[in-house]
Amino acid sequence: MAAIPCDLAKGVRLSQVLLSVWFEESSEALLSDAAPAEEEAEEPEEGAAAPTGPSKDTLYKLIPERIAQSDGMNDFNNMKKTLMQAEADYNEIPGGKEMAEAKEEKMKEIEGLKEQLANFENKFLEVKASWDPDPKAVAPWMNTLMDCATKGVYTFVAGGTFWPCTNMMNAFGTGKDLYAECEKVLSVYQKRHEIERNVPNTYIFKLVPNVFQEGETFDYNAAIDKIFTNWGLPLELEEGVKPPKLDVLVLYWWDVKEGDPVAAAKAIMATNKVKSLGLSNFPLEGLKMMVRAGVDVALVELCVPLGGLEHEQTKTIMAFCQLHGMKIVLSNALLGGLLTSTHVGRVTCPGDPFGTAMDPIGPVAEGRLLVQNFGGWKAFQGLLGTLSEVAKRHSVPLELVALRYYINRGCFPVIGVPWLGVDTMPDISKLETDFLEPSDMSQISKAFY
Repeated sequence: MAAIPCDLAKGVRLSQVLLSVWFEESSEALLSDAAPAEEEAEEPEEGAAAPTGPSKDTLYKLIPERIAQSDGMNDFNNMKKTLMQAEADYNEIPGGKEMAEAKEEKMKEIEGLKEQLANFENKFLEVKASWDPDPKAVAPWMNTLMDCATKGVYTFVAGGTFWPCTNMMNAFGTGKDLYAECEKVLSVYQKRHEIERNVPNTYIFKLVPNVFQEGETFDYNAAIDKIFTNWGLPLELEEGVKPPKLDVLVLYWWDVKEGDPVAAAKAIMATNKVKSLGLSNFPLEGLKMMVRAGVDVALVELCVPLGGLEHEQTKTIMAFCQLHGMKIVLSNALLGGLLTSTHVGRVTCPGDPFGTAMDPIGPVAEGRLLVQNFGGWKAFQGLLGTLSEVAKRHSVPLELVALRYYINRGCFPVIGVPWLGVDTMPDISKLETDFLEPSDMSQISKAFY
C-alpha cells in the first residue's frame, strides 16, 4: 500500500516526503543579531571573532524575493486585479434609469473589494515589517526551508545528530537535550512561514529519555515544557487562552525491556500537550505492547539498514503498523545525500582516508555507516547503478526513483535539507504520480537485497 499524504489529527498533516532539519551551526550563532557583513570587509584583527551572517547584498536580494513570493503579496495582487476588473465592468454598464440598479450593485461590490484589498495590503505590510526583528544570520537558512516548503514539503522534523553518529555526552549526559538547538532555530522558520504563508506546516519533535539512568524518574511534562520554551511558546497563559499543543511527539526508547515505554507513552499523552504520538524504531513486541495497552500511536519511524525494507522482520513490523493504522516514516532515506546521482561512478566514498575529511557526526556520517554495513562502497555503487538505470528509463533523477520506491512500499521517506546551495531539492511534485512499473519495483528490490 503506497504512502499517501494524510492528516494524523486535525491540523496535523503528513506530506509525502518529510524534511529532517539539522543546523550545523549553534543556535547562539544563528540567532545572533549581528549586522550584515560588507562584501569587502577588512581583515579581522588577530584573535578577533570572524563576522557572522549574510552580506548586505545577499539580504537586499533575498528579502524582496521572499516578500514577492509571500501569500500576502499574492493575495494583494490578485485582489487588486479583481478590483480593477470590477471597476472596468462598472464603466461598461450603460447609463440610464433602467441600469441604475445594476450600477448600484456593482458599486457595492467594488466597495467590498476595496475593503478586502485594504485588509490584504495590511497583511502584505506586516510581511514587509516582519523581517526587521529577525536575526539576520539565520535569513539564508530560512530561505532554504521556505524553498523546500514551496516545492511541496509541509512536514518538518526537528532533527539532530543521533546514535551512533553523535557526541555520547549529548545522548547520555545528565540534562542534555539532543534537539534543543534545532528546536530554537526551527521556531524562527515556523514564525516566518506563518507570516508568509496561509496554510501552516506540521512539525515533528523527538524525545529520548535515558532509560538506563537509575534512581531518577523522568518528568515528561517538564520535558515537553522545555520544547515549548525552545519553540517560543509561553508556559503561563492568560485566562481563556487555549493552551498550545505539539503537532507530533516521537518517543525513542533505547530498549523496550528496560523501564516502561507504555507508561511513558501514556504519561506523554496525559499532559494534554501533544496532538499525536509517534514511536521511533520500536520492535514488533514494543508495538504490540502499545496496542494491547490501548495507546493510540499515529506514526512509527523506521531506522533500518540500507535494504532493510526487504528484510522479513521489517516487513512484519510494517504489516502490523498498517493493520493498526500507524503511518510509517523512513529515517534518512537518502543517506544524508549519498543516495543521489552525484555519487554514481565515484571511486571512493566521501570521507575515505585518502579523500576529504568528513565530520564523524551527522546524517552523512550515518549514511556512510549504512553503506559500510550494506557491503561497502563497491556494493553501494551497484545499487546506485540500478537506480540510475531506472531513472533514465523514466527521465527522472535517481533520488526520485529511490523515494518513489519507498513510497510504494508504504513509507513516508524522511530526507535532509539541501543547505545553502550545496545541493538541490528534488522536485517532489513528480512523486504524486507512480511512475515505477512492477518490473522496476522488482529490479530495485533485488538491488537493495
